[in-house]
Amino acid sequence: MAPTIRATNPKITNEIGTIILYLFLLQRGESNKKIKNQGNIV
Repeated sequence: MAPTIRATNPKITNEIGTIILYLFLLQRGESNKKIKNQGNIV
């Protein structure tokens, strides 16, 4: 079922991939900020 949906709606799959990538980068950015803040405190 999933491959059929992927084949018929590549745009939807693309958007989901973009959202996941965005969330991943956002999470990485947040942890980078925390590391920088800790460096400033020390």
